[in-house]
Amino acid sequence: MHAPGLKKKLAEGATVFAGWIQAEHATNAAALARAGLDAVVLDLQHGALDIAEMRRGAAAIITEGCAPIVRTPYSDTGMIGRALDTGAEGIIAPMINSAHDASAFAKAAKFPPDGQRSWGPDAIRRLWGMDNETVLQTANDWVVTWAMIETQTAMDHMRAIVTTDGIDGIFVGPNDLSIALSGGKSVNPGDHVTLQACETIARRAAAHNVYAGIFANTPELASTYRGMGFQFIALSTENALLSAGVRAVLEQVRGEPR
Repeated sequence: MHAPGLKKKLAEGATVFAGWIQAEHATNAAALARAGLDAVVLDLQHGALDIAEMRRGAAAIITEGCAPIVRTPYSDTGMIGRALDTGAEGIIAPMINSAHDASAFAKAAKFPPDGQRSWGPDAIRRLWGMDNETVLQTANDWVVTWAMIETQTAMDHMRAIVTTDGIDGIFVGPNDLSIALSGGKSVNPGDHVTLQACETIARRAAAHNVYAGIFANTPELASTYRGMGFQFIALSTENALLSAGVRAVLEQVRGEPR
């Protein structure tokens, strides 16, 4: 049985690549974990997953030796606790726009004295093989808190967000960020203005010793983000990865690109 290792990889400077589950059934979570990814994100904000599927998905990811991460619906402190109860190694909290938002998120993800996380370790004990004392003494250290930066307001308050106690990293939502930076005119994470903003965010994160993560719509953008210094990169959704895999197989057997 392996131990939580996501934060250790990040601390060692490794680039962490993640998959992203949105479909209502988390059956693909194990397949993504087996494919060689470092982590798999279960998306409760825009995905169709319910709590039961989140629990099943996290268990499957852990069983495959991978790190489960949950994106909660906005900064729902109750859901943050329930997600962590599954054994998740990280939480991605959307729409963090201020130090107040960041602090509330961090406190919900940490046990006392660092926060106000409620006690519910049954799945953690079973899946990670920890006793109560180990969970209580170590969870604050291995859980990674990702505050999402996806608005102009968040960028304006980024220094306050990244210096908030308990925030381990920032996670860029480039689609929403592109909407915000274009004044609501377009969704284009690859446009110059959005890419420049992403580079600024990665640089500021590094300056304040927090990890920088981002969602990548395409492999090309993933490579660009890696060059900017992003250390945690989500490689699109399971449906996009499935489609890409099918296209690659068809190109191989047909002998021509489609």
